[in-house]
This record gives sequence, structure tokens and C-alpha cells, in this order.
Amino acid sequence: MHPYEQQYFNTLISIATERFTERAIYHNNGAEQALHLLKENPYGESIWLDRFVQSFFEEFLLDNIVGHCIVLQALANLPYKGMKIYESEKEPIAIEIQLERMAKQAFETLLLRKAEEAIEQNILFGG
Repeated sequence: MHPYEQQYFNTLISIATERFTERAIYHNNGAEQALHLLKENPYGESIWLDRFVQSFFEEFLLDNIVGHCIVLQALANLPYKGMKIYESEKEPIAIEIQLERMAKQAFETLLLRKAEEAIEQNILFGG
């Protein structure tokens, strides 16, 4: 990955982290509750990590093959636990769909880690 591409991705994840943490703190009336819910169930009500990532990908024009590849290239060294199993799918899935799922899952993983760190800093040092 070229340095300018890495810088672009670092800017994106920084924007995503800032927006996501602000949103989580606001919707949960404070950092402590937001952190608790984020650790308990990041996909649950008032956190909605997956919805945030979907909206973020759409807003920043990452919701396409090129965008998915940019994210995957930037996160190529991130440990990957494997794709979530989708029980309803009996047929093979298109590569485009697999890339999308991998990119969003990897982005969610990094965003979750960075959001937890940011909220913990907010609690310790004030926001």
C-alpha cells in the first residue's frame, strides 16, 4: 500500500472513530454506559456498529469493490477470525459479496477497538 493510500485510510478510520464514539456517548447518556454497551453487544440497541459501518461506507463511497479492496489492503495485517456464518445461504456467494463482508467485518473490528480506547480515554481524562 502506498503511503498516500495509508494516510487516506488512517484519516477515514479517525473520522469513523470520532463520529462513532460521539454518537455512542450521546445516545447512551454518557461514556460509562456507552463503553458498557459497546463491550456487551456492539450490535445492540443504541450502539448499532454494523449500521454505522454501513452508513459510513456509503457516505465515504467505500461501498463498492474498489472501496472494499482499499479497506482490506489497509487492514491486511489485522488478525481475521473468519467470516460470520450466514445460515440462510445454501448457494455459493459471489466474490463481490464476500469482499464486502470481509471489508466491513475487518473495519468493524478495528473501529470497535479504537472506539473502546477513545471512550476509555474520555472517561479517564474527560471529553
